[in-house]
Amino acid sequence: MSNTDLIREVDEELRNEQIKKLWEKYRGLLMAGAIAIVVVVGGYKLWQGYKEREAAAAGAQFDAATSLMAAGKPDEAAKALDAIAASGPAAYAALANLRLAAKSAADGKTDDAAARYDALAANANADATLRGYARLQSAQLKLDKSDFTAMQNQLNDLATPDGVWRNGARELLGLSAYKAGKLAEADDYFAAILADKDGHGPIGQLAQTMRELILAATAKPAAAK
Repeated sequence: MSNTDLIREVDEELRNEQIKKLWEKYRGLLMAGAIAIVVVVGGYKLWQGYKEREAAAAGAQFDAATSLMAAGKPDEAAKALDAIAASGPAAYAALANLRLAAKSAADGKTDDAAARYDALAANANADATLRGYARLQSAQLKLDKSDFTAMQNQLNDLATPDGVWRNGARELLGLSAYKAGKLAEADDYFAAILADKDGHGPIGQLAQTMRELILAATAKPAAAK
């Protein structure tokens, strides 16, 4: 292995380690906010798109399953959520699948979680906002393994200026670009987050931190006097 290859390999490992530490620091806050948005959006869409009685019945089942999860009965909760996912109204089925995917991810079953997210993202009958969220979650689980091109293919259309999940998509694209050594492209994504009206809070803090790392990595050394 040449010195150049060794330096490149070490540099990539350092970037991966930086991303891992930053993601562990900010991920909880970011995902908590995203889940809250999903619940609000999902509830709103339900009342728009379904008969009140059907929505109320499915909502009661979903609330019961959520209560089982909170009570420390994950197996019972999963069984109830599976029933909703199989035969509930489309929006509640989507929410049930999101909860089940999140449970798989929390249990360390990332491949199962990603597969469930991907299935929801591909379901044309599901709400478009929830499908976008599922794609975002799938991409997050694949961040360590997917290359930058694969991440672009999955997230580019979510990162558009009017996209509901634009900043989450920009964040993952920026991290993937940084991991791939594409520092200028990574910086563009993080700059877009900071310029966005919703680019504050934890996601803004992460974007600012990443821009500082990129600046440090690309700064030219001062000329010797």
